[in-house]
Amino acid sequence: MPPHDYTPAVEELSLEDSSNVANLSKAPAPLPASCRPRYESYFSERGRHIRPGGIRSLVTEFIHIKGMCSLAGGLPPADLFPISKMTLELVNGDTLEVDNVQMAQQYNLTMDGCPELRAWATALTRRQQRPACETETVLTSGSNSALDLLAFILLERGDCIAVDEFHFPVLVEGHALPEGVEVVSVGMDGQGVDPASLEAVLADRARRGLALPKMLYTIPVAQNPTGAVASAERLAEVYRVCAKYGLLILEDDPYYFLQYPSGAEAVPGTDLPPGYLSVDRDGRVIRIDSLSKILAPGLRLGWVTCAPAIARKVALTAANTSTGVSGISAAVARTLVRNWGEDGFDAHARGTQAHYAAKAAACDAAARRHLADVATWDAPKAGMFMWLRLSGMDTLDSAALVEAMREEQVIAVPASAVSIKEDRPFLRVSFSYGNSEQIDEGVRRLGAAIRRCMAAQKVQAQ
Repeated sequence: MPPHDYTPAVEELSLEDSSNVANLSKAPAPLPASCRPRYESYFSERGRHIRPGGIRSLVTEFIHIKGMCSLAGGLPPADLFPISKMTLELVNGDTLEVDNVQMAQQYNLTMDGCPELRAWATALTRRQQRPACETETVLTSGSNSALDLLAFILLERGDCIAVDEFHFPVLVEGHALPEGVEVVSVGMDGQGVDPASLEAVLADRARRGLALPKMLYTIPVAQNPTGAVASAERLAEVYRVCAKYGLLILEDDPYYFLQYPSGAEAVPGTDLPPGYLSVDRDGRVIRIDSLSKILAPGLRLGWVTCAPAIARKVALTAANTSTGVSGISAAVARTLVRNWGEDGFDAHARGTQAHYAAKAAACDAAARRHLADVATWDAPKAGMFMWLRLSGMDTLDSAALVEAMREEQVIAVPASAVSIKEDRPFLRVSFSYGNSEQIDEGVRRLGAAIRRCMAAQKVQAQ
């Protein structure tokens, strides 16, 4: 039996509506209560008891009433703000004026943060992901902030989570292990998490009477570190297993718009297949999106899309901790995407995809020149990374490899940094930052470091 039964959900509380959100295309109808996970059973003790701040609630309730004389909130007056005007000069030479600059410098007064940007993120997610059931979207200060908020409301000591065998380590290192949450590793293949491995792990724990994971944390597109991309069939299979055993799916998808399956000459733009939300008939998927890879990481902007009952907790936690996203960052982003419109955003996505596709091709070519005798790999089709399997090795002395890389003045990420199992003979190579000449030189140096390390391991084995 799943650890979380399917009794009616707690009352779903909507975030503050805005006219922008209300005018979006019609969202999927709410699920019958009997079909939804009982969300209260997934919340941590902190998540169950979090409530709106008293002062903030008063200010939010009364601040927009016409004629109201507010003596409640400690809001600095707009005439003290130092910025009177903001103008954005884009790389193509266009100049954009940012409106409502005074509001951008003020505290967030609602849980929407920036209603216009939230409306845009909601519409984009509905258009791209085609959610199969009712969802709400909450702005966050990037993907890492989203992971912080979700860990706060969902995880506590004694819980268990499942992660890809090789995984982006922030949730594990920053939250699960320090909080005393057990981490279960699930096998992977060329499409990411392997549903057969996932089911075997869960069935084994059920047989032994061990706690089942509360969630599966996974990156379905350009998986970090392996670069794997899950097909629609793979998403459906993984979802089936998670539904069978009562797991939530935490879908972290920062590389979604960095897909280039046919190379730089035929990039897809926004014509991309949807992720787990499209098969989420039960309301168990929590999706994280980010502007860090498609716009700029310094904006620190992203969003969470999930069932309203969970979204409400995320918004409350953000309001009670950081007070929400940066008004300045949100103003810059909303001005940019408003000016672009759908066609402009698609054009920007195409340009970004072509750029990374060319770098991926350069890295693949460099690897064929310099690594063919020491490693195998798949040519990247999305994201920023190439995943190497070192040839003829069952284990890898990561410390020795790091020292060899130091001597060759190159650095890549050994598998020990992205797995709870140490000494796996894999290596993550990033091609995102350098130009083609720098990539080639870096891969050449990496090949020298790998050969140095392999030779040393052979000597030790004798």
